[in-house]
Amino acid sequence: MRHRRWIARLALMAVMGVAGTAAGTAPAAPRVQGDAAAFEEIVAAFRKLYALPGYRMKVALSDASSFEAEFAPPNSHWTVHTIQGGVIDSYFVGNTSAAKMSGAGVPGGGQCRRSPGAKPGQCFRDPTEFSGEMTVSRRPDTEIEGTAVHDYGYIEVAPGGARSSGDVFLGTQSGLPRRVLITEGAKAGALDYYDYGATITITLPC
Repeated sequence: MRHRRWIARLALMAVMGVAGTAAGTAPAAPRVQGDAAAFEEIVAAFRKLYALPGYRMKVALSDASSFEAEFAPPNSHWTVHTIQGGVIDSYFVGNTSAAKMSGAGVPGGGQCRRSPGAKPGQCFRDPTEFSGEMTVSRRPDTEIEGTAVHDYGYIEVAPGGARSSGDVFLGTQSGLPRRVLITEGAKAGALDYYDYGATITITLPC
């Protein structure tokens, strides 16, 4: 779960439903340094993404593990985490969650556990809900797999002092996030967004 928390914090939004603001608690906005207008463009891009009926995401990590995810707003999402020796699928549909595990060491080669009445964290989190300090700068426009994108560099210093840096790439035509690159110490990750507006149905496996 360490990678999931790390990605949620460093990618400017909680993409895995493991980080959220408690009910009734006002979010703490980050202290924005550098290009404040660029930060607002990032905020607008993610709000636009979260307003879509569905989208998909892939995450590649420097330890060779990976995530895939599907989102069906407002309250359904699925993620699969592939690690050495196994696969972990996590599902949230409404107020019910389920986890399915398979691989070496799992009884019978696989098992599924369902948790009715679950209260998962937010699937989506506005970048302005993060605390700490964020320094944002504009970098030259570039392309990702033939798609023209704006490149925004960022450095984040969390309240506890953890420092991370990377790039946020937004489509110049779509205004949507295309890729986020993250580095924290020896760890690195890349998040790619695609299938914007897809019709996605999340079904619990058990």
